[in-house]
Amino acid sequence: AALAVAALLGCAFGVYLAHEMVSLFGASVAENQTWSGRRLRYGSLRQHIADMSAPGNDIFQSRNVRPETRKFYTSRAVVNQALADSRRELAHDRAGGDTKPLLKDFHGIRRAVKPLVAEIRQIFQAFRANDIDQALRRQATMNRRASSLRAAFSSLDRDLGEVEDRRLAAQSSAAGRLAVVERWIALLLLAGVGGVLAYGRRADRRNELLAANQQDSMRALRDSETRKGAILASSLDAIVTVDHEGCILEFNPAAERIFSYERARVLGRSLTETIVPPSLRAAYLASVTEYLATRESAFLGRRIEVTAMRASGEEFPAELAIGVVPGEVSTFTATVRDITDRKRAEAE
Repeated sequence: AALAVAALLGCAFGVYLAHEMVSLFGASVAENQTWSGRRLRYGSLRQHIADMSAPGNDIFQSRNVRPETRKFYTSRAVVNQALADSRRELAHDRAGGDTKPLLKDFHGIRRAVKPLVAEIRQIFQAFRANDIDQALRRQATMNRRASSLRAAFSSLDRDLGEVEDRRLAAQSSAAGRLAVVERWIALLLLAGVGGVLAYGRRADRRNELLAANQQDSMRALRDSETRKGAILASSLDAIVTVDHEGCILEFNPAAERIFSYERARVLGRSLTETIVPPSLRAAYLASVTEYLATRESAFLGRRIEVTAMRASGEEFPAELAIGVVPGEVSTFTATVRDITDRKRAEAE
């Protein structure tokens, strides 16, 4: 029992460890993919903001307000969408403790973008008014706003790195706990193996005794079957054994001689179809059904005279005694004696 418990515990802990390792690996992969995707998206956001700011500088060379304005507003729409998507994705993340600093950083980025956008628009307005001095002053202010925006992104990078470090530390800690569990399981399995080896030696000795007893039992069974075969072969009366469905299981040599059937031809066949005359089949089936239902029958345990039938269809008088072999499935053994000569002598 102790070995079984140890083996069961070892298997249970092994399944637990495998499950935890797979879960940890799956969770780590999912987390790493999530945060790697965020870092890529935040890098793209920074590039979109740079693309939005570029027309504010490029216009000093191109002096073409309309196309530069169009590029600015196109990039601005992309930046607004990227900011909204990033904030929404963080707001729906279950790991609120890790995302709160990032949400704060995005709030700062959004705050820094607004004055930058305002300065770029002032530059375009100055160029429309052909006021280059005003445009240059606005460019200097725009560059200061861009510096504030870079500081907001630096804060985002710093907080993102801290979150990734905490995540990595948590994963390492979980892996360490699993390693401890793994060592305990290994010790338990080693103890179980040692116990199994000891039990195996005892089991071998017990199996040797069981094998010897089994050989003795088989020898006794063979002797019993030999005696049974000798009894069946030497009996002058027909001995027929059937199961609860009426199928023939045994048919001794005297039965072959009396009913003119070869044993191989009748084994497995229905008794009613072979040696019971058609006129008596209904009564026979009724008596069997009655016994199976009540375990009682008027024909058991005594000799009665009946009419039997040979393979040729010839009917003849017979003396019948029926016995029951009890069990989960009952079998019936019938001893049949041909009393044709006796009846003929009585008639004379």
